[in-house]
Amino acid sequence: MKLELISNEVPRIHEFEMPSDHIKGVGKRVVKTVSLTSSSGSANRAIGSMALYKQLKQSDSNFNTFDFRVMQYREFF
Repeated sequence: MKLELISNEVPRIHEFEMPSDHIKGVGKRVVKTVSLTSSSGSANRAIGSMALYKQLKQSDSNFNTFDFRVMQYREFF
C-alpha cells in the first residue's frame, strides 16, 4: 500500500487503496486519513504561527488554540 498526499494543509489528508480480493464482487477500497492537530504545547506553538489562526485571533481577541482545534475537528467528527 502507498499513502498518497491529498492535501498538505493542516489538517493533512492522505489516502490509500486496499485490495478487497477476498470479498466476492468488491474491488479495491479507498481509505482516507486525516491528521488532526494534537493537544500538545508544541502544537499550540505551531497553531499560533499559522496565518489562518492569526487572522481569526485578530478578528476575535478571545479566540484561542482550543477554539482553533474545535473548528478544525468539527469538519471531521
